[in-house]
Amino acid sequence: MRSRELDPAQVALRAYCAGIIDGEGYIGATRSKPRGTSVSPRFTVRVYVAMADRQCVETIAKLADAHFYLRSRKQKPHHTPLYVMDITSRQAVGLLYNRPSLHIFIKAGTH
Repeated sequence: MRSRELDPAQVALRAYCAGIIDGEGYIGATRSKPRGTSVSPRFTVRVYVAMADRQCVETIAKLADAHFYLRSRKQKPHHTPLYVMDITSRQAVGLLYNRPSLHIFIKAGTH
């Protein structure tokens, strides 16, 4: 097996994670105001997933070599806490670009 090839279980796992990110998460770029002597804004790539299902978020975080955390949202009695994975910059680019067959495609102009 060549190093870039994955076994079917890894392909299925990556496809599952890509579907969760696409359906429940956010992939985008955030813009920050210039700081210090800079006159140009800064753009940062971001991948964000927040769900009540810990196992889903934990699986995606493991694939991304990232951490996740528990965010409380007790606005109403029936609200449950959320598990959040929020990665930016090189880590987000690495997840989207460097992982072979992650199955995420950019949908330009579909919104």
